Amino acid sequence: MNKNHQRHLLATFQYVDNLLSEAERLMASAGSGSPFQEYSQDTTAIQRKVTHDYVVRVREAMRRILDELKIPRKQPVSSAIWAARSHINFAGIAIAEIGSKYMRGYGELSEEDARTMDRIVAELNAELARITNYLAEGTTAD
Repeated sequence: MNKNHQRHLLATFQYVDNLLSEAERLMASAGSGSPFQEYSQDTTAIQRKVTHDYVVRVREAMRRILDELKIPRKQPVSSAIWAARSHINFAGIAIAEIGSKYMRGYGELSEEDARTMDRIVAELNAELARITNYLAEGTTAD
Protein backbone atom coordinates (compact mmCIF):
# COMPACT_ATOMS: atom_id res chain seq x y z
CA MET A 1 0.00 0.00 0.00
CA ASN A 2 1.55 3.32 -1.05
CA LYS A 3 1.32 6.68 0.74
CA ASN A 4 -1.63 7.77 -1.43
CA HIS A 5 -3.58 4.67 -0.43
CA GLN A 6 -2.72 5.27 3.20
CA ARG A 7 -3.78 8.93 3.05
CA HIS A 8 -7.08 7.99 1.41
CA LEU A 9 -7.77 5.28 3.99
CA LEU A 10 -6.94 7.70 6.82
CA ALA A 11 -9.11 10.45 5.32
CA THR A 12 -12.00 7.98 4.89
CA PHE A 13 -11.68 6.81 8.50
CA GLN A 14 -11.64 10.43 9.69
CA TYR A 15 -14.77 11.12 7.64
CA VAL A 16 -16.52 8.04 9.05
CA ASP A 17 -15.51 9.07 12.57
CA ASN A 18 -16.97 12.54 12.03
CA LEU A 19 -20.22 11.04 10.73
CA LEU A 20 -20.43 8.74 13.74
CA SER A 21 -19.81 11.68 16.09
CA GLU A 22 -22.52 13.66 14.34
CA ALA A 23 -24.97 10.74 14.53
CA GLU A 24 -24.40 10.47 18.28
CA ARG A 25 -24.66 14.25 18.69
CA LEU A 26 -27.95 14.32 16.78
CA MET A 27 -29.44 11.59 18.93
CA ALA A 28 -28.30 13.28 22.14
CA SER A 29 -29.22 16.82 21.17
CA ALA A 30 -32.74 15.95 20.05
CA GLY A 31 -33.79 16.12 23.68
CA SER A 32 -31.57 19.05 24.63
CA GLY A 33 -34.32 21.62 24.95
CA SER A 34 -32.71 23.83 22.32
CA PRO A 35 -35.14 26.36 20.86
CA PHE A 36 -33.77 25.39 17.44
CA GLN A 37 -34.14 21.62 17.61
CA GLU A 38 -34.27 20.06 14.18
CA TYR A 39 -35.06 16.53 15.31
CA SER A 40 -37.66 15.09 17.62
CA GLN A 41 -36.41 12.90 20.42
CA ASP A 42 -37.62 9.51 19.30
CA THR A 43 -34.72 7.53 20.75
CA THR A 44 -34.56 5.93 24.14
CA ALA A 45 -31.64 6.22 26.55
CA ILE A 46 -30.93 2.54 25.89
CA GLN A 47 -30.86 3.08 22.12
CA ARG A 48 -28.41 5.97 22.55
CA LYS A 49 -26.21 3.86 24.85
CA VAL A 50 -26.22 0.83 22.55
CA THR A 51 -25.52 3.06 19.54
CA HIS A 52 -22.62 4.61 21.44
CA ASP A 53 -21.28 1.13 22.24
CA TYR A 54 -21.41 0.19 18.55
CA VAL A 55 -19.68 3.45 17.60
CA VAL A 56 -16.93 2.62 20.09
CA ARG A 57 -16.51 -0.78 18.42
CA VAL A 58 -16.24 0.79 14.96
CA ARG A 59 -13.65 3.25 16.26
CA GLU A 60 -11.69 0.45 17.93
CA ALA A 61 -11.70 -1.47 14.65
CA MET A 62 -10.48 1.57 12.70
CA ARG A 63 -7.75 2.18 15.31
CA ARG A 64 -6.67 -1.47 15.15
CA ILE A 65 -6.59 -1.41 11.33
CA LEU A 66 -4.51 1.78 11.27
CA ASP A 67 -2.12 0.25 13.80
CA GLU A 68 -1.85 -2.98 11.78
CA LEU A 69 -1.08 -0.99 8.64
CA LYS A 70 1.28 1.31 10.55
CA ILE A 71 -0.59 4.39 9.35
CA PRO A 72 0.19 7.26 11.72
CA ARG A 73 -2.57 9.49 13.02
CA LYS A 74 -2.39 13.14 13.95
CA GLN A 75 -2.08 13.79 17.64
CA PRO A 76 -4.52 16.18 19.32
CA VAL A 77 -3.35 19.77 18.90
CA SER A 78 -5.25 21.40 21.75
CA SER A 79 -7.29 20.62 24.80
CA ALA A 80 -11.05 20.13 24.67
CA ILE A 81 -11.53 22.75 27.39
CA TRP A 82 -9.56 25.31 25.39
CA ALA A 83 -11.62 24.54 22.27
CA ALA A 84 -14.89 24.75 24.21
CA ARG A 85 -13.85 28.05 25.81
CA SER A 86 -12.98 29.39 22.35
CA HIS A 87 -16.44 28.46 21.09
CA ILE A 88 -18.03 30.14 24.10
CA ASN A 89 -15.95 33.27 23.34
CA PHE A 90 -17.19 33.22 19.73
CA ALA A 91 -20.75 32.92 21.04
CA GLY A 92 -20.06 36.01 23.18
CA ILE A 93 -18.94 37.93 20.10
CA ALA A 94 -22.12 36.92 18.28
CA ILE A 95 -24.22 37.97 21.27
CA ALA A 96 -22.45 41.34 21.44
CA GLU A 97 -23.45 41.96 17.84
CA ILE A 98 -27.14 41.92 18.73
CA GLY A 99 -26.68 44.83 21.13
CA SER A 100 -28.54 48.05 20.33
CA LYS A 101 -25.35 49.72 19.08
CA TYR A 102 -25.03 47.11 16.34
CA MET A 103 -28.71 46.48 15.69
CA ARG A 104 -29.17 50.12 14.69
CA GLY A 105 -27.24 49.19 11.56
CA TYR A 106 -30.33 47.24 10.50
CA GLY A 107 -32.65 50.20 11.04
CA GLU A 108 -33.82 52.52 13.75
CA LEU A 109 -34.67 51.12 17.16
CA SER A 110 -37.02 52.70 19.64
CA GLU A 111 -35.53 53.38 23.05
CA GLU A 112 -37.59 50.52 24.46
CA ASP A 113 -36.31 48.13 21.76
CA ALA A 114 -32.74 49.31 22.40
CA ARG A 115 -33.12 48.60 26.14
CA THR A 116 -34.65 45.21 25.33
CA MET A 117 -31.72 44.27 23.07
CA ASP A 118 -29.18 45.43 25.65
CA ARG A 119 -31.01 43.46 28.38
CA ILE A 120 -30.93 40.35 26.18
CA VAL A 121 -27.19 40.81 25.59
CA ALA A 122 -26.53 41.25 29.30
CA GLU A 123 -28.58 38.19 30.24
CA LEU A 124 -26.94 35.92 27.67
CA ASN A 125 -23.46 37.27 28.45
CA ALA A 126 -24.01 36.48 32.13
CA GLU A 127 -24.93 32.89 31.23
CA LEU A 128 -21.90 32.56 28.92
CA ALA A 129 -19.68 33.97 31.67
CA ARG A 130 -20.93 31.24 34.02
CA ILE A 131 -19.84 28.60 31.52
CA THR A 132 -16.49 30.30 30.92
CA ASN A 133 -15.81 30.63 34.65
CA TYR A 134 -16.74 27.02 35.23
CA LEU A 135 -14.46 25.80 32.45
CA ALA A 136 -11.65 28.03 33.75
CA GLU A 137 -11.63 25.96 36.93
CA GLY A 138 -10.24 23.07 34.88
CA THR A 139 -10.37 19.56 36.25
CA THR A 140 -11.05 20.82 39.77
CA ALA A 141 -14.52 21.99 38.73
CA ASP A 142 -17.45 20.20 40.30
